Amino acid sequence: MSIGGVIRQSRVMGEVTFHNPDLRFDYYIIIPHPRQPAVLMLPGEHGWSLPHFVSEEHHFGVVGHISKTVSRRLGLTVTVLRCVYDVYNQEANTVNAVYLLENHVERWEPPDGADWVSRDELGRLSLQTPEHRATLDDWFDEIEAGELPPSRAPWARPGWFDHASAWIHTQLHDRGLQPTRPIEQMRNWGISCILKVNTTQGDVYFKAAPEFLTNEPALVEILAENLPLYFPEVVAVDAARRWMLTWDMGGKMLSAIPELERWEEAMRIYARLQLAWIGRSQELLALSCPHRDLETLQAQTDLLLADTHALRMGSNYGLSDLQIEELRNHAPTLKAMCEEMASIGLPYTLEHGDFWGGNITVTDNRFIFFDWSFSCVAHPFFSLGALPPDPDYVPRIPGASLRLRNAYLKEWAGYRAEPDLLKAFELSQPLGLLHSALTHYKYVLPGLEPKAKAEMENMVGFYLRLILNTVPRA
Repeated sequence: MSIGGVIRQSRVMGEVTFHNPDLRFDYYIIIPHPRQPAVLMLPGEHGWSLPHFVSEEHHFGVVGHISKTVSRRLGLTVTVLRCVYDVYNQEANTVNAVYLLENHVERWEPPDGADWVSRDELGRLSLQTPEHRATLDDWFDEIEAGELPPSRAPWARPGWFDHASAWIHTQLHDRGLQPTRPIEQMRNWGISCILKVNTTQGDVYFKAAPEFLTNEPALVEILAENLPLYFPEVVAVDAARRWMLTWDMGGKMLSAIPELERWEEAMRIYARLQLAWIGRSQELLALSCPHRDLETLQAQTDLLLADTHALRMGSNYGLSDLQIEELRNHAPTLKAMCEEMASIGLPYTLEHGDFWGGNITVTDNRFIFFDWSFSCVAHPFFSLGALPPDPDYVPRIPGASLRLRNAYLKEWAGYRAEPDLLKAFELSQPLGLLHSALTHYKYVLPGLEPKAKAEMENMVGFYLRLILNTVPRA
């Protein structure tokens, strides 16, 4: 079972310590020699091992603590390229994870007893964790081949961090900003890389987005120009490379705020943002937002539900045979719901794609909506598909879901009568979840390299399971 099987991902990513507080993470790190095809190994009582440390800090994709630990213990400057191995031992309640690092220090003396080990030398060594041998062989294979998989994320490639850092420094210098500390790597996984820079005028964040999703930097730049109060303040954008710098938003995530009135206000503002983009779909399509209409959703339903492998993906959320059969039996109902939703006639507009309290920051006078990687042109109500079925992510207050629904729908009163809006909202519950499952099935997973798919493979089953709780049962 992979780490992805222990962790609820995407909008629910990073809750491991909440759901499993006793989980132990054993980190092993591959540190390549800066000039030779060799890796750092250390001798131990039961064989040779990659450098290793144990941490209670773990949120999948969050990597800052890894490079900090290596710097503190070994005196090396490194960045994380990617996770190359992760296995969950359910009996021991431990995760064994291996991360490949980029070594930024040309000359460095290993600790006493440690050695740089070539492939031939590795073959003669007894390993403390034999399961790591195949992972190391894969790394040596790539080094010897001299090429990486085309689908590998740019930030998972050696040399990328230096190029990104140079661009960041140029942008800051051009604006009279001076870094006060080295650039810090915060997150690195298949769908983004986030860096942090402390400057003389405050913290700045860098984000790199993948080519297979919406061009988030270009989109956010336009959204912030139109309604600056509700989006991150942009410092600089390189749309071609899908890079952006934004000021620290400050405040607190909405998901950490218990007062329902703040949630209601967020729902009203989000509806207004969607209303502001009605009739501007061509602008959004030009920014690489995919057009995902109800006809497409209807056509893709059979495609998804026929893919048994996709339905079973994910060690934690893969569907059982009984659940797969139940979902397939619901296919005609889901497609009929698409037709009924279309008949109501609400216009397509901007849809966030991952709308929840963790992607909204609240300050004293602002609601800031961020993380638009999954955004598209679609039915606006699909943003709300996962709210009521998931009580962990709305305040635990009686009637909370009803109040949030009403706050949102009130802004749409000028478009349809109340019964139509209520019906559209009802239909959006299963259809919005289906829409989210297809986001991962059609857009996210095909774009990831094979070894990175485990990061997100749970999400198809996660959303489809929720559908079973929302579709009326025959």
